[in-house]
Amino acid sequence: MELDKSLDRILERTDAELAKHFYDTVLANHDDIAAFFDGVDMWYQSAILTIGLQTVVRYYRFRGKMQRRFLVALGHLHYTLRIPKSLYPKFIDSLVASIKMFSEEDWNEEVEQQWREALDLGVDTMFEGYVEELPIVD
Repeated sequence: MELDKSLDRILERTDAELAKHFYDTVLANHDDIAAFFDGVDMWYQSAILTIGLQTVVRYYRFRGKMQRRFLVALGHLHYTLRIPKSLYPKFIDSLVASIKMFSEEDWNEEVEQQWREALDLGVDTMFEGYVEELPIVD
């Protein structure tokens, strides 16, 4: 199954539930991540997660300029919030586990590998924004 179809099928079933499950899980299991979400509007955050997943999948498939700009800008925002790069593997593992749960019968090793590759690419691209001044992305 192609990654964009995997995401579409999940979002057809639910988007808010995926985000709620993911954030409930990651925040309950990782105090070091939870500290960055104090006072955050989680309804808004769940919408951002959905947009982020769609962006990561499109960037993985097409390497689009607009997706790259979004990811670098998001990385810069995370840099200004002082989110350590070391937290991202925990975030990815928790996110993959949530995606797996909501994928139901669509999940297999190939789909998991694609998700991990896409998320790793997304994070690597976000890290381009881990600088003092937001870079211009062409």
